[in-house]
Amino acid sequence: MNKITQLETKCLANMPVVLDAIATTIDTLSEILNPQYDRIEEYLTEFFDTHKKLRCQLDESWERGTVYAFTDHVTRYKKRYLQELMPALELYYCIPFSKTTKNGVSFSVEFGYTVDETQNEVYFGLDEMNSAQYLTDEWLEKIKTESAGDWEIYTEDGYIEFQITPDDQLTDDKIARCGEDFINRILKPLLEQLQ
Repeated sequence: MNKITQLETKCLANMPVVLDAIATTIDTLSEILNPQYDRIEEYLTEFFDTHKKLRCQLDESWERGTVYAFTDHVTRYKKRYLQELMPALELYYCIPFSKTTKNGVSFSVEFGYTVDETQNEVYFGLDEMNSAQYLTDEWLEKIKTESAGDWEIYTEDGYIEFQITPDDQLTDDKIARCGEDFINRILKPLLEQLQ
């Protein structure tokens, strides 16, 4: 009995082309997203520098374009091998920051590209990690209403994300516009709330 299927045989025969296409595509996407990282980091740094009374700071645990293949940024296998292969690929950016007052709160700007069995998205998101004292259900609904029709919007408790599903209409400009809308419609309003 032959365990290898015809599809698997074709995949193995063409694996160098598949791997090259994946690597080239992720490199291109990284070139598009790196300036978004710079823009968001610069915006946060300038905001915190001009609002020192807020006692906000960027955290040191950032990630700039980390690629996770056959795993994800949550599992984060750090060993030299994977215990289990997941059909997943992620280009992950994360800029954590916090308000360091008595009742401090931590956030992270998370964006990049993720694909697995259930999703295939370029995304820009904001996560409130301690509790949903700023990203309340009402605040998330307001953002969803104001941004309806422009981007796919995903929310869950204390998290909101603008998404683009890659298709024939995906362009560098569309990704940049999504990043700008994220800054203007999600990040800036949050920072205004912190004041």
